Amino acid sequence: MSKRNPRYVAYLGYIYGKAGRTNEARSVIEELKRRSQQNLFVSPMAFALVYAGLEDADPTLSSLDEAFRQRAFELVEARDLSAFEFLYSNARFQELMRKVGLPIGTS
Repeated sequence: MSKRNPRYVAYLGYIYGKAGRTNEARSVIEELKRRSQQNLFVSPMAFALVYAGLEDADPTLSSLDEAFRQRAFELVEARDLSAFEFLYSNARFQELMRKVGLPIGTS
């Protein structure tokens, strides 16, 4: 029903990652890359979400940085999405949130 909408596909990839189904999550990343290479728009937030499901900090942060450069509207949700909770204490994530205007406290 989603017609493989990248946003929904990314959520599926996130769930695969959280469930420990890393091969399926990485397949989703490859699908998103293929679509992007075909000049179909895929928000960097889609990649960030799948990498977050795998709890792979570096590519998650790189995708979030790219989302900032592209001014992806979904970035304003990053602080409040539990998907990115594993990054809350990460200085790079905190700096990005500060640049977006959404600083988070460290507790």
